[in-house]
Amino acid sequence: MAAFAIGVIGFQLLPWPLAGWLAVMTVPLLALLFARARARQLGLFALGIAWAAAAAVWALECRLPNSLDGRNLTLEGVVVGLPEHTAARQRFLVRPIRIVDYPAERPLPRQIRLAWYGRTPMVHPGERWRWRVKLRRPRGLMNPIGFDYERWLFQNRIDATGYVRDTSKARRFGTAWSIDAVRERVSHSLITALEGSNAAVGVLTALVTGDRSGIDAATWHDLDAAGITHLIAISGLHIGLVAGLVYWSAGGLWRRLPQVPLWWPTPLVQALTGALAATGYAALAGFSVPTQRALVMFMVLVSARLARRRIGPLQAWWGAMAAVLIFDPFAPLGPGFWLSFTAVAVILLVVRRRPGSNRRREMIGLQFALAVGLLPLMSVWFQRCSLIAPFINLVAIPLAGTLLVPGALFGAAALWLHSGLGLLLLQGLAWLIQWLLSGLGYLVQVVQPLVMLPAPELWTVALAALSAILLLLPAGFPGRILAVPLCVPLLVGVRAGPSPGTAWVTVLDVGQGSSVVVRTAKHILVYDTGPAWGGGNAAAASVSLLPFLRSQGVTLVDRVVVSSAIT
Repeated sequence: MAAFAIGVIGFQLLPWPLAGWLAVMTVPLLALLFARARARQLGLFALGIAWAAAAAVWALECRLPNSLDGRNLTLEGVVVGLPEHTAARQRFLVRPIRIVDYPAERPLPRQIRLAWYGRTPMVHPGERWRWRVKLRRPRGLMNPIGFDYERWLFQNRIDATGYVRDTSKARRFGTAWSIDAVRERVSHSLITALEGSNAAVGVLTALVTGDRSGIDAATWHDLDAAGITHLIAISGLHIGLVAGLVYWSAGGLWRRLPQVPLWWPTPLVQALTGALAATGYAALAGFSVPTQRALVMFMVLVSARLARRRIGPLQAWWGAMAAVLIFDPFAPLGPGFWLSFTAVAVILLVVRRRPGSNRRREMIGLQFALAVGLLPLMSVWFQRCSLIAPFINLVAIPLAGTLLVPGALFGAAALWLHSGLGLLLLQGLAWLIQWLLSGLGYLVQVVQPLVMLPAPELWTVALAALSAILLLLPAGFPGRILAVPLCVPLLVGVRAGPSPGTAWVTVLDVGQGSSVVVRTAKHILVYDTGPAWGGGNAAAASVSLLPFLRSQGVTLVDRVVVSSAIT
């Protein structure tokens, strides 16, 4: 399992030409799958590389052909996922059924991301439509730092983007049942019942269906600054909470039934009911990538329990990773894969070495261990960390696990079965969440806990990872005293700069035109900042200039030159 997982991850981390050559060179090693145990491990490593390479080739084959890039086409397809609605446009995913004039020898794109501007008919999940569209191949801004839109499209199996050209030619052909349609109805019922669209309603809707469109930017900033956005996005924690609650409840009820546990053992019933609950919640969340990953990890443990096989924590960890990579070989391209498996590894390491210790002290130590263990990854993926995250999570995780998540799910179900009871429960939860968000916003404003970190060099990440490992080892382990100095380069952002008499010129892609950053030993000049985008956003503030400056540790610019402006 470890050999296969390492093969998949290694292929994803290498540059494409080198990864392609590696895949070709390891094909003969697949014969070792039928060899003895030690040689078989090398064969499984080659199998991981081959699996990742085959998945990548298929994904690239499904992309919109170059010959159709930028052309007007007739698309017929089914709406999937939850559409995003604003006053100016709709944005939604389409699973294509037919594209007129599409090459017969090429597979259709797996999903297409469409935008529909202006006053248009409302689009809902499960509906089948025909549009006149203009499609483009996936592409993003080519910058050394910042959000990689093309990678995000690739990881989420979106093979083309575009927009609807002529609203008058759009036709709806009907609606089929889909889990996304159920999710939309549940979200709509929550918003209608609570008669509002404030942040508390948005949080409740996110906890039940995974629809986070109702949470405004200010609330997201407060949640991010407190380090608890993982409690809003349905992931492994939520799947585990629901499955664990059903597992425990089913065991308590089953044991009280006379004679029945003799026919069906309680552990098997617990495993089956927990698996059903986890699957149902993942479906209600739309089987997003994080929920798929969490569900696969949980199913590995359930399978071992049903097979009455006892597996150790390390075996379960590697087995879950291998299973996730079988279902989603592109998982290592996103931060969720690394954060979730690293967090589980930290929990296993810390909990196993403190048997029988004080529970409260263990929980406090675990939160700080997670903060330390995840710091190198947070600096690589997000260039920021929260100083109060360990303290907030000590309260937020138990609160979410015992009250918010179960209460939100029970309230949503009660709303369908007994509207009065469901409404009363949801209103109470909404009031509590609004009160918590208000207190959190005040705390964030006073403390300002979000610390921005420069984009780290590879050697600083390696030293910080070694520092985290040393800190997580048992007390008295030789070399633990080196943990603090090893982490300093990552925190202070040690980066080389231009020497006196030289200048570094960086040209950034801002979508339309360029932005240029000129750095000398003592000064920084910015030439152009990029175009304005819709909704008051700007290219510089979102994905190009400012992320690059933060990654270089730049907090002050000496001069900004704007070559042209529209007034």
